Amino acid sequence: MRLLFNSATGGGLGAVVGLTDDDIIDGFGDVDSYAIGNDFEDQTLDGAPTAIETAGLDTSTSTGRQVRFDVFTKLPESTAPGFYETDYEIQLGEEI
Repeated sequence: MRLLFNSATGGGLGAVVGLTDDDIIDGFGDVDSYAIGNDFEDQTLDGAPTAIETAGLDTSTSTGRQVRFDVFTKLPESTAPGFYETDYEIQLGEEI
């Protein structure tokens, strides 16, 4: 899975259309792409273990820090149609 968010604004991708696999894997412009694995050590940016830095980012006036992100995952073509869910944790602000 990959997590993408705008590192300049703390926002998600919004109405972006036409993303290529390279955009999702490498990010683009101010959009960073983090790989997410099963452990915090599997969280990487450009192949290196990296904490997701959100200091100073806030997209809302609500209490607490608000950062929007989009998660992408590839499913095998043979996957049956339906609804799927998972859960995961993201380590923020500390070096891995």
